[in-house]
Amino acid sequence: MNPSWQNSSAKGTARTPSRPASVSRSRSIASITWATARAAAARDREIATLWHDINNERVARARTSARRLAAKTTLRTSVPGAAHTLWALTVPELYVLHVKEAGRSPEAYQNWLADVLIAVLLAH
Repeated sequence: MNPSWQNSSAKGTARTPSRPASVSRSRSIASITWATARAAAARDREIATLWHDINNERVARARTSARRLAAKTTLRTSVPGAAHTLWALTVPELYVLHVKEAGRSPEAYQNWLADVLIAVLLAH
C-alpha cells in the first residue's frame, strides 16, 4: 500500500512520510464534518442513514486492513479483534481531540497513533 501523499517531493522518514499540508487540512475538515454529521443524525432520518453508511464503510475498511495486516505479520488478537481496534482508534474525533483541541501537531498525532496501533495489534 502506497498512499499518494507518500509520493510528495518532500522527504519524510520511514515512520512519518512527508505529505502536503492539504492532507492535514483535509483530515481536519473531514473530522469536523464527521462530528457535525454525527450530531445531526440524532435529529434527521436522512442524515442518520448517511451516518450509518459512513460507519459501515469505516468498519469494512477496518476489516480489510486487519486481514491485510494478518497476512503480513502475527497479530496479538484475532482479525475481528484487530478490525474492531482499527475502527475504534481511527475515528476522526481522536484527530480533532489531539490536533485541534490539545494542540499537538499532525505529525505528533500520527506518531502517537502508530505507537498505539503497533502496541495493541502486533505480537512482540
